[in-house]
Amino acid sequence: MLFSLTLLACAPNTALIEGIVYERPGDDLVPPLPGATVRMLDAADGAELDWANTDAQGTFTAEVPHGTNLFVEITRDGLRPAFFAAVVGLEEVIIVEPYTLYGYAEADAAEVEASFADCPGGGGGAGLVVGEVRSYELATVISGAHPTIANAQVTLVAEGGDRWAACYYDAEGAVYDPEAGVTGDAGQFVVPHVPAGQHGLEITYDFGGGLIETQTYPVRVDEVPTVSPWFPAWVGLP
Repeated sequence: MLFSLTLLACAPNTALIEGIVYERPGDDLVPPLPGATVRMLDAADGAELDWANTDAQGTFTAEVPHGTNLFVEITRDGLRPAFFAAVVGLEEVIIVEPYTLYGYAEADAAEVEASFADCPGGGGGAGLVVGEVRSYELATVISGAHPTIANAQVTLVAEGGDRWAACYYDAEGAVYDPEAGVTGDAGQFVVPHVPAGQHGLEITYDFGGGLIETQTYPVRVDEVPTVSPWFPAWVGLP
């Protein structure tokens, strides 16, 4: 998910980022991830701005210039390199919201790629874009969880202008359904075979009454196999 890096002090014109990396997407049942490498990459040119290793509690600190658009890369043995988009404002200390950064297991990425091998995706390349669409403005009464969006259409817009439609799961959220045209009850999407570059993830959905909204989020893909996970990709109300 795209996270905005909030307020709370470090060298002039820089922000200190503090956060925890978790083993996988999820909630408070997911343990932290020790021994991961966290790299802060300038979204403009891919330059490394800072890096850190997570400690036994999965925590890290890094320092980056104010006003920077970032991709945060999470790597470790057994993980597929994963990129998370972030925007750094003028805050001095930034506390990353829990469960925003996590590892993505190589085995899990390979399983998704196998399930969606017939999905056209980007038509070539080693990138995998995967996630689910949820509303940040709504929450269920009983659990307080933010509901998934079942009617979202997801398109990856390449930096060169090409557009690649996402693929979706079946009604049970178990296997690839080549006939599915929206996210469905699982709210999930997959775009495999994405070539290297910095692209846009475009999410369009109908909240009823013909009210349509589109959100676009940044995505980074490298030449080597990488994953851009969006659990969740947040959307609001029109």
